[in-house]
Amino acid sequence: MALRLNDTRKRTLMFPAKYRIHAFLIVISLVIIIYPQLSKKPDEQRLEASRIAVAAFLEQIDAGQYAQSWDTASAYMKNDIPREQWIAQLTETREQVGKLVERTEEKHLYANNLEEKKGVPAGEYFTFIYSAKYEKRDEVRETVTLMFEKDKVWRVAGYFTK
Repeated sequence: MALRLNDTRKRTLMFPAKYRIHAFLIVISLVIIIYPQLSKKPDEQRLEASRIAVAAFLEQIDAGQYAQSWDTASAYMKNDIPREQWIAQLTETREQVGKLVERTEEKHLYANNLEEKKGVPAGEYFTFIYSAKYEKRDEVRETVTLMFEKDKVWRVAGYFTK
C-alpha cells in the first residue's frame, strides 16, 4: 500500500479511532500512578543526614560494636528485636562472612508514609542498598532502612544481609 505525499492524516494516526481513547486513558493512568512516586524526592539535607546516620551505623557493625548499634537504633527496631538476639544474630552473621573488604552503595529509596501500613509506623524512611565484599564471601547485599523519629534524628529501623 503506497502512501501519497498529501495524505498526512493516514501517516500520523497510528491507532484506529476506537483505540485512541484507550491509549489516552492508559497514558493518563500511568501519569497518575507514576507521578506521585517520582515526586517523593527528599531534599538534599535529609538525604545527607540519613547518609551520615547509615555510615555511623555500618561503622559500628564493622567494628563489632553490635550492642552500641542496637542502642542507637530506632524504637521500632528495639521493640521488634531484643538486644541479646540482635547481638547473637550479628555475631553469627559476621563470623560466617568475615571482615569487610569493600562496600558500595547501589541505590537509595525514599518513602513518606502518611499512615501506618502493615505494622510499619507512618513517617519518613530511607532504604540504602549496598553491594559488599567480605573476606569469606565475595557478594553480599546489605539493606539498611532508616526512619526519621520524633526527636528529628534518623535511626536504623532494619538491617538485612543476603
